[in-house]
Amino acid sequence: MYSSFRKYLKTHRPKSETSSGQHFVECDNCETEAAQYFCKSCPGHLCENCKTEHEAKRLTQDHVVVLLSKYKSDPFVCQESKKGKCACTIKKSLTKEREEIITHWVPFLEKMQEEEEMKNTLLFMKVGAVKTEIEGHFDQIIEKFTNLKEETIRIFEEENDNATDAINRTILEIKENTRKLEDRRNEISYILEGDDEDVKKNMCMKIKEEKLTPKRFSFEVEDFCPGNLENNIVQQIFGKRPAISSHETGPHNRFVTLVSSKLEKIGIKSPK
Repeated sequence: MYSSFRKYLKTHRPKSETSSGQHFVECDNCETEAAQYFCKSCPGHLCENCKTEHEAKRLTQDHVVVLLSKYKSDPFVCQESKKGKCACTIKKSLTKEREEIITHWVPFLEKMQEEEEMKNTLLFMKVGAVKTEIEGHFDQIIEKFTNLKEETIRIFEEENDNATDAINRTILEIKENTRKLEDRRNEISYILEGDDEDVKKNMCMKIKEEKLTPKRFSFEVEDFCPGNLENNIVQQIFGKRPAISSHETGPHNRFVTLVSSKLEKIGIKSPK
C-alpha cells in the first residue's frame, strides 16, 4: 500500500533542495513532514498529522503505532493497541497471569485444600467422640432401666414370698386347730361313755372358740402399669440428638488454623 503511494508522490512531487540535505526521517505517507511515529503493523514512518489520519481510518485503526524514538531504542518494544490484539500485550498479560497462578492462586488453593482436609479430620474425630458419648449415655440408660427392672422384680418376689408364707402359716394353724378338735372330739366321745361324774369334771376343759379361728389376711396383686413410651417421652429421657450444622466460611478458616495448631502441640499433625 505504502510502496505504491510513495512511488506516486515521488513521480508528481516537485524537487526540493531540502530533499538531499535533510537530517530527519520523513513521513512515509506524506513524504514531506518529519516522522515522529512508527507503525509496526504496516510498517512505516508517520508524522503527527498522518498518524491521526492513520488511526482514524477503519482499515488501519487497530494498527500498533509507537513513538519513533522508542522504536529506535528497542524495535521490539511496542505500546498496547486499542483493542489489545498486540502479541506483546497478550504475552505480558499471560506472563502476569502465570505469575499470579504461581505466587498466589496455587498456594492459596493448596492452603484451602489443607484446611478442608483438616475439617475432615476434625469432623471424623468429633463425630467419633459424640458417638462414644451417645453409646455411653445409652449404656447408662440401659443399666438404670435394667437395675430398675431387677429391683422391681426382686421387691415383687419378696412380697410374694411374704404373702405365701403368711398363707402357709394360716394353713398350718388351721390344720393344727383341726387336729386339736379331732382330739377333743375323741375325748368327748370317751367321756360320754363314762360315768356322770367324769362328764362334769371334763366340761371345764372345753377348747376356747377364739383359739380355733386363726388370723387370716387377704392379698391382692396389683397390675403392672407401664409408663408412657411415646417418642417424645423416650427422646426426653435419651436427650437431644446431636447434629452437624454448616455455614459458609471465608477463604481462610481461623477455627481450623487454631485447632490445627493445638493438635500439633499434642502430637497430631494436620494432613498434607
